[in-house]
Amino acid sequence: MIDVPAGVTGQVYQSDFSGNCIFDLNKEFTWPLIEDKQGRTVDLSQVMTPDKKIAYNIYLKNLQEGLYGITNLKKKVGIGFRWDVNIFKYLLMWSVYRGYYHFPFYGRTYNLALELYSAIPDNLDEVIRLHRELSLMPGEELKTRFFTTIYESGQRIQGFDDEYQPISRKS
Repeated sequence: MIDVPAGVTGQVYQSDFSGNCIFDLNKEFTWPLIEDKQGRTVDLSQVMTPDKKIAYNIYLKNLQEGLYGITNLKKKVGIGFRWDVNIFKYLLMWSVYRGYYHFPFYGRTYNLALELYSAIPDNLDEVIRLHRELSLMPGEELKTRFFTTIYESGQRIQGFDDEYQPISRKS
């Protein structure tokens, strides 16, 4: 399961890089539920099986905290991340469930990634027009910290405590 802070919204990427995206481009939605092109509700917090043969990118926005956790509920193990949400305000969720048939994957990859992004969309001119860019003056520095934790949990999480242990979701 993929857990992010409450209140996150999503937006489907601006282009279909694979030709196999099942969502309308630029569609906005409340995480984790999105409607596909066939009108079916898809829960993006659940990792899909490789037989789906799809691929898509989703921006996650309105993060109130910089954190996410990916938990295998059956094996009771997870990996979590925390970062400064003032620097990395977005996540890009790119998912390839054996649905990218071009170089170099040719339909063989089954992967999911959540990448920190400081600005969206993937177009610098547009980022500048929207005043989302980070900029530094000559000689200025920007430093940040990124924390990773491996944890044991058979439950969905809502975050991490000060010792980076998971906080279980309230039912």
